[in-house]
Amino acid sequence: MKIQNCLCAGALSLAVVSAAHGAEISNRKMAWAHHTPWHTPFNTSLTAINYYNFPLQDSTGSDLEDWKREFALAGAQGIDGFFPDLVADKGGGPTAFVDALHTMLKAAEGTDFQIGACLDVKTTVDQQVKELARMLDLFGKHPNYPQWNGRPVVNFYTYLSWTPEELAEIRAGMKAAGHDIFLIGNIGVGYERRSFDDLRPYVEQADMIYSFGAGEIDGTTMRSKVELYERLAAACGKELMTTVYPGYYGAWLNGRNDFYQVHCGFDQAHHSFEAANTPKAKFLHYTTWNDHDETSLLPMVFTPANPLITRAYTARFKGESTVTGEPEVVFACHREELPGTLLRFEAMTLPTLEKGGVAVSGRLLDAAGKTVAVLPEKRLDGADFDRTEWLVPSAGFAANPFVTPEFTVAGRTVRLPQVFLVSGWHQNAVTVKTAASRIVMPESELRLRREDGRLRVSGRYDSPAELKRVSLWRNDRPIAVILPETEGKVLLNLCVSSRPDFTVAPEGGEIVAAVRKFGENPSKHFRWNAAGLASSANQSWTPVALTVAGEPGLKLRFSVAGGEPLTLSAGELAQRERVEYGGAVISLSPADGTMQNRAMLNRKEGAFDFFLFDRDPRRRDCYLLHFETVDGRSGWSAPLYPFAGDVAPVPAKLVETATNLETPSGATGWKGRGEYLAKTVPFRTPKLREAAVSPLSIRGGHWDFENDGRDAYGDMPVVIPESMFADGAGAEGRALRFSGKESVKMRLRTYPVGASTVEFLIRPEGKREEAQGVITRSGWSDAVNIYLLPDGRIEAVRDGSEEFKTEKAVSRVPLPDGRWSRVRVVCDNAALRIYFDGKCVGEEKVSPQRSYGNCTWYLGKGDKRSGNFTGMLDALTVFGAAFAPGDPQEPEFRKSERFRPILPPGAPEAEEAGAVTGSWNFPGNLERRAATGVPAFSEERLKNPVLIGDDTLLLGPGANTVTVPAGGVALADNTMLTVRLRRFDRAEPKKAWYALLVSIGNGERKSVNFNFGSGDEVMISANEPEWKIKTGHHKLTLPAELKIAKRNGLLIFMVNDKVVYKTGDDPEKPYAFLSFSTSSPNRDDAAIVQLDAPVLRRLR
Repeated sequence: MKIQNCLCAGALSLAVVSAAHGAEISNRKMAWAHHTPWHTPFNTSLTAINYYNFPLQDSTGSDLEDWKREFALAGAQGIDGFFPDLVADKGGGPTAFVDALHTMLKAAEGTDFQIGACLDVKTTVDQQVKELARMLDLFGKHPNYPQWNGRPVVNFYTYLSWTPEELAEIRAGMKAAGHDIFLIGNIGVGYERRSFDDLRPYVEQADMIYSFGAGEIDGTTMRSKVELYERLAAACGKELMTTVYPGYYGAWLNGRNDFYQVHCGFDQAHHSFEAANTPKAKFLHYTTWNDHDETSLLPMVFTPANPLITRAYTARFKGESTVTGEPEVVFACHREELPGTLLRFEAMTLPTLEKGGVAVSGRLLDAAGKTVAVLPEKRLDGADFDRTEWLVPSAGFAANPFVTPEFTVAGRTVRLPQVFLVSGWHQNAVTVKTAASRIVMPESELRLRREDGRLRVSGRYDSPAELKRVSLWRNDRPIAVILPETEGKVLLNLCVSSRPDFTVAPEGGEIVAAVRKFGENPSKHFRWNAAGLASSANQSWTPVALTVAGEPGLKLRFSVAGGEPLTLSAGELAQRERVEYGGAVISLSPADGTMQNRAMLNRKEGAFDFFLFDRDPRRRDCYLLHFETVDGRSGWSAPLYPFAGDVAPVPAKLVETATNLETPSGATGWKGRGEYLAKTVPFRTPKLREAAVSPLSIRGGHWDFENDGRDAYGDMPVVIPESMFADGAGAEGRALRFSGKESVKMRLRTYPVGASTVEFLIRPEGKREEAQGVITRSGWSDAVNIYLLPDGRIEAVRDGSEEFKTEKAVSRVPLPDGRWSRVRVVCDNAALRIYFDGKCVGEEKVSPQRSYGNCTWYLGKGDKRSGNFTGMLDALTVFGAAFAPGDPQEPEFRKSERFRPILPPGAPEAEEAGAVTGSWNFPGNLERRAATGVPAFSEERLKNPVLIGDDTLLLGPGANTVTVPAGGVALADNTMLTVRLRRFDRAEPKKAWYALLVSIGNGERKSVNFNFGSGDEVMISANEPEWKIKTGHHKLTLPAELKIAKRNGLLIFMVNDKVVYKTGDDPEKPYAFLSFSTSSPNRDDAAIVQLDAPVLRRLR
């Protein structure tokens, strides 16, 4: 529900609508929906970038018109009003999204659609009164703002965050401000049980009560909660609003959370409706209309049956008829399921017949169209809500990457969206909800191949109904809209996120569509046409998506903050996937972020042939066409795997189980209630079965860490701080260095459940007092954590929920410190094995188990069993299947290319050819010691500084100052010196200030210095010869590259390629001599300094 950044209403200047009062709502039953105004209909196209399941509604390009369309859409579902979420500022600033409330009210004018405030985030009583009074002064008398007997309605989402006394103060404060509010309080408690007596003081402060959620995670049923609320409302003389709550998807793809709450097909929503449909309730509340991080009820790509179901529930609640004379059957199933899991297909009738039954039967088809399972006929009551299910074991056809459900309803046969069998993990965790009457099945052909580094897309379509849109999808993400305007051209989808102003101009092409979050075109801060785009006053939450069409040589020119332009070819952008420049992040978009801002197709048939600039194809990339008709139906083509290669099934030990995402565990699900309709369910006790899976089902990822976090096998790149990259093992290129302070958060819920292979290169460093987390995870999905033990052995621990038996294997031999080793951990559901450099060094039997629960995995992060990792990692691979080293069926991938760096604007670039590596001329009085792991602070008082190996100094306690000149290199005009500072640690407790200076001097007591007081920040200082500060502090994370360039008499100082200072050279005595030094007023201070040898390069 919450967002981190949001629009503020501090600058609003609004005219008060001159109505005597708002809309009266006390005299009727109504249906309301919670609304998140950060997901406006105007921003619909951009939602495809962050969500698998996103709205089908198109945007007109006008914020006001899009709101009008959305209200009409909600009204058609029987919803009478929205409660938009208004987010208070804990810092005392204006409440966010009040401006959206203003626009929504304006759009609702002339209709009976209601817009009421829903207050989110607790502040202080004074702040809440001040802000709410301001809002009601502006909007409280608007004709579309709800009133209860003339009192403005206010919904408190965070009601229980306040005390009853504070709520009484807010009410009194509002009355003093001239607003006698009708207060609706959310008394839903989520995970904990609350009694009548606990809640009564809160209910007494409200005028109406409701529960935002309606789960059973606390072990009590939805019906029992509603009965509690009925008793509370009656005892306190309050009104009641009940809730329909379909579950919680979680924000896995966009990285906001890894949560999930059960949907159980239709059952979670239907149980909540059955409990909510009480004559004692005045209003019905839907949670939510459009919170895509939770669960949205507006028409969505994978849930197009939502409007029919919502309309039927609302009509039943209001006592209205939904009889049409035609049977209406809706279906629910998971889009993805692990092979071996019991598949569940649920059907539900909506009450559209006066009386009579509806016959429903079906079958499952494999990729070749062959029947692999028969779904026997069942009869449902067509005059009521009636549900049934088919349970299908999947292990017998797990060698197929997908199955297609085909159902016959009252004599008409339709094909539902495919169910994909995915070995490893769910990514698109949606419960697909479709209606037999809303499916369209055009004939189509789709052909894809790689040509000259681009993806060529061709085919045709022929539909019985006029089509609004035909789009190309890959791995359940839309990547192109098929329109005549792009025929024969090469398309590129980009996303730009930037705080500085920026412009984009194509060369050899044109922009065909562009959108900015909350930004109309043309407007003051956003404007685009075919020739270019300009965006200003940007925020972190106002990304821009654009689609460019052009020739094979298409280039794009980016200018950020008016600085030096960057021109890149579209082909290079597609290969890099992500570029940072001048404060802007330019990304190859994983989805077409402009799709719903494009023109309607308005055709029944057609052919197409175009190209896409795209990342390299993956073996298991799955392509489909999606069809949307003018009259609101939708459908999919058959999946196509054009780059599959050999698809021979892979032998596997599958866990046959009824456990799935809906099974209660941890903080998820219905405690004490089954997730199936049937009383007897097969595979409640998991068992192991020898079977096979399709190689196209095997999820995985591979990260080479070549100065970025690209995924060379899957499609889950990660963003990694630049400071963590270091030279790796020889030909392996770059790697990640962990000092024990940092970790890498991987993409949420993308770690293998069940069968798995995890491999990486590792170089442990340093003395370990405890186990270290190499790969760890949060949550309780069953999977393997990998630890480095103090003695160097590797421990693999497999665990899951509280019912899951923890199992582990430990290597018989340790890994050597300071040396690269290849580690592979394999779980095949029968055994857990550890390999070092291809040799099995540990093995333990495991039992067939399955558990799902929030899962975020990390590299180098400690947990309850371990501390953070120190050392280096590289070449990380994960697969959702078990492969021993050398297995010929292990998926192949191409090593990631290492790209030349793109320097920030104004940063000089050096030639790699001819680089000269210098040395540090350490003083002769240093004590020298051999390197044995990662050096630690000296525990003895030093007579002289200590040099560990070739590059690490121990300084203090005792001798803690040193000056070290560089040898073999000197800065001249049109050259650059580079020094990598790997480590600058200070011992605790610190006694006084301590400085590390990396300096360029002129031999005459003058120098300009990188001046460090810690390893977290740096400033520039100068000795002229008096010491002076030249800049403020620049934050950084070690290791860091320090560069000093000289061009035409100008000295340029850079940290990690960012220019931090410029100054003129001394023409009489040029700055040429590199050195580093330390100083401190207190000899008791201790430090460790590690610097690589300096490197001299010529400038380009």
